[in-house]
Amino acid sequence: MWRKEKKENNTLMMENPNSIKLQKRFDDKYEGFFKYVGQNWKKILIIIFCSIFYSFGQVHFMIKAGSVLDGVEAISVSMTYILTVLKPYLTILYLALNIPLIIFYWRKVKRHFIITTLIFLFFNALFGFIFGIQPVEEFISEKVIVIMKDGWMPEDPNGDPGTTKYVAAGWPVFIYVILAVACCSPAAAVVWKLGSSTGGTDLIAYYISYKYKKPVGSFLMLTGTLMATMGILFLYLSKKFMPINISQNINGFNNILGCQTFGTYLYILLNGFVINSIYPKYQKVRIKIDTRNLEEITNFFKSINFWHPYKIVKSISGYNNNTIYSIESIVLLLESDDIAKKIKDYVPDAWISVAPISRIYGRFNYSRID
Repeated sequence: MWRKEKKENNTLMMENPNSIKLQKRFDDKYEGFFKYVGQNWKKILIIIFCSIFYSFGQVHFMIKAGSVLDGVEAISVSMTYILTVLKPYLTILYLALNIPLIIFYWRKVKRHFIITTLIFLFFNALFGFIFGIQPVEEFISEKVIVIMKDGWMPEDPNGDPGTTKYVAAGWPVFIYVILAVACCSPAAAVVWKLGSSTGGTDLIAYYISYKYKKPVGSFLMLTGTLMATMGILFLYLSKKFMPINISQNINGFNNILGCQTFGTYLYILLNGFVINSIYPKYQKVRIKIDTRNLEEITNFFKSINFWHPYKIVKSISGYNNNTIYSIESIVLLLESDDIAKKIKDYVPDAWISVAPISRIYGRFNYSRID
């Protein structure tokens, strides 16, 4: 009997290619680097494109704000503030700091997550280095400057006033933080949605989020805040106690509760909010399908080995007295769009509605996105 059901199931999938695509969408597995890249080249191109915006937001907005980034980036940014010779290599330094985390989580999370994260980190380092090349950096700084120099402080207090570069001071810090969020956060959210990350504490947040089934943006805010606070304290103490030739390199942080500190926490808060909004990984919805063709819907579910429980309710239409079948299931928001579109392809006259679920109690199958 099992063989018969399996044969019928395979027949249904052959009859409907869309069901095969849907199953592939949720059963994506790593099968070797080059094979994975070949099968997912569109996704990888989008990740590379996002790395351009992310590195630009880092190099030309967050650094101009003089604030600290969140997570492991707080370490790399703090180092470039103290050792200015490292500034052009900010994103390369960030890549290097990620290597121990990549090694540690190599066997703890899905392999394709690590591979795509490495791809992001490599191109983020490449584009960040390009944006940091002096002629490129000067060109962009001249074109993308939104605050007059009266509201700025010099990057090098001892430099030639005619050629000194400037970074934000006072309230302009928040302008540049918001610009950094506008570049980095949507790019990071799209990368997360594609099953990857921007590295650093994202790897920790992903592991914790996977383990406890909670929104990843919340853990990004937690881990980001802890690391950023360490970076701020380090810069403040460096400003106070290190030799003058080093402390002068650090813009801001004269007051531990100054604009650079508040700008850092503003970035973390907005970044987590944007990622949770665009990438609500564990948000659940109720999907309801009303149809007269019950058998076609159940056949579709069999063809994709539907992984969530569902119930069927028989009713009479008050409009035309026809028999209507309602199929309801609780699914993840990230799954619902694919499921609904493929059902419409399979049964065009089906009526589908999706409603949010605030909370559930009981077991739930997360296997298709974890």
